[in-house]
Amino acid sequence: MHLAGPAFAPVVVPFKTGCDAWLYSESFAEKTTPPGSKQVNWEQPQSAGAVPAAPPSPSTSDASASSAPSANAAAYDQPSPDAPEADHDSKHEMKKSPASKETDPEPEPIKLAEPVWCDWNLKKVETECDGATETGEYKALTNTKTPWLNLDSSQRIGGGSFPTKFELLYEPDTKTLTASVRVKIIPVDLIKADSTGQAILDCDGRKQSVPYENSAHWRNVANGVGSPFAGLVMEYRDAAGSNVDLVALKRQVEATLNGHKSQLILAGCSKAASCGCRVKVRFNVTFLLSVKNCHVGEYHKEIWLFPKTDRADAASWGESNFDPIPKDPNRYVSLSEMNIVAHECGHLFNYPDEYWAFGGFVHSDYINNGELDFKKADELKLKQTWKMMSTPNLMGSGARRQSAKTRSYYLRYVRQHFSKMTNKTWNIGYEEELVCDENSQIN
Repeated sequence: MHLAGPAFAPVVVPFKTGCDAWLYSESFAEKTTPPGSKQVNWEQPQSAGAVPAAPPSPSTSDASASSAPSANAAAYDQPSPDAPEADHDSKHEMKKSPASKETDPEPEPIKLAEPVWCDWNLKKVETECDGATETGEYKALTNTKTPWLNLDSSQRIGGGSFPTKFELLYEPDTKTLTASVRVKIIPVDLIKADSTGQAILDCDGRKQSVPYENSAHWRNVANGVGSPFAGLVMEYRDAAGSNVDLVALKRQVEATLNGHKSQLILAGCSKAASCGCRVKVRFNVTFLLSVKNCHVGEYHKEIWLFPKTDRADAASWGESNFDPIPKDPNRYVSLSEMNIVAHECGHLFNYPDEYWAFGGFVHSDYINNGELDFKKADELKLKQTWKMMSTPNLMGSGARRQSAKTRSYYLRYVRQHFSKMTNKTWNIGYEEELVCDENSQIN
């Protein structure tokens, strides 16, 4: 799998005028001009499970949970320029806000206060962002913390890392930063086959479809269409299923990703949490249906869409996903009943998993010498940072709920790229309070 098509050219102004000049350094044009487009090879890691998989199914269904959170919105009235605390000299704030560096530690998100009026401005800028997940490999465990074993009784290796790419567009009229990713979706099926790739038919003369499962079938996907492996072969379908509504799916995914209720705020401003220099952040996902891998234009990520999955991952999704409930072990639910696709789209924006059992791609902070660091997880449980495990969060087992929670620190990588684009340090400001769930994680 690869990224296709040329990158968009950024909008860069080679000179500085007016009160937006404070946001730039002398080398701003150079720093915001990305290199030419290039293809990225999405190679499979050596460990089982080529890409981050969806969280393992819970023992009970969450289908009755409330609807997905709405997109973030400003919580305060419009500040007045006539207020005594208004900031009419934003260009001098640059002295209190050092430029972001690769070596700078990730600042912890701050609780927003009511903003003061500020005369800041910023020109339109657009660029492509290359990155990679801040994740790593480790000795995988089951949910009881016992080794997760291969068929030969050796311990599996979980996690890994893979490259990501998305676009950022800042629009001055609305002071909004939009992170966008375009996903090419190819309908396929996994069927039983002989060593030549010929389908093995059932007694009624029909092909035998097998639900995709990440740890068992990722190599079939790696081999590609028409290449048999372990008694199965992947083949194209003539269309997506009749129950697939990509327009509705886009709405659901974006509503979930945009439920963070957070903004970017200038770091180091003399007004601190009341700084009026704020940027709204929204996530945009475009689904491009590619029947039999037909050309659909530029895209960032290629996805195989199977009729059913027992466990999806960041490269293979299912029109229906397995979600067992008591007395009904064969239940498959539609995409709209869970947030599996929103979870997998989160990975495309660099998000790690927030679960560790059965090979989650946890943040590298929780990996110590190739093993999971549960002590570190306990130390960071009340911090606004990636969790090692969370029940309600989108990147945790909340992916199997309609009410999946999207956190302020999910803006981490957008914040990093935007700081580079403007040569200024931005912080994440959040509105929600912090409480704990039953597992002592951010709720």
